[in-house]
Amino acid sequence: MKSLKEVENHQLLGEILVRSKMPWMLPGVVWTNRDTYEKIKQLFPYLCDDDNIRHQDGHTVKWKHYVRFAQQELKKRGVLEKVNHEDDGLWIKCQP
Repeated sequence: MKSLKEVENHQLLGEILVRSKMPWMLPGVVWTNRDTYEKIKQLFPYLCDDDNIRHQDGHTVKWKHYVRFAQQELKKRGVLEKVNHEDDGLWIKCQP
């Protein structure tokens, strides 16, 4: 069973990423998901627990799932664009 703290931390991370529009990403610079995860873990280590795994699939780290959610939300808002359609996730920030 999920603790309230786990849910709040991951929801908070997703909210921070969407509201901030990931300001460390400069327009025109391509970011891999791996680079994005490393940067977010550096900025928000207290919200990035690699031992907290999603039960639905048994292998996805929850905070990384929220990063991908934030990327998709920012894509809908025209802030980010996915450069490729493969699983490796190459993203670029759109020009303001």
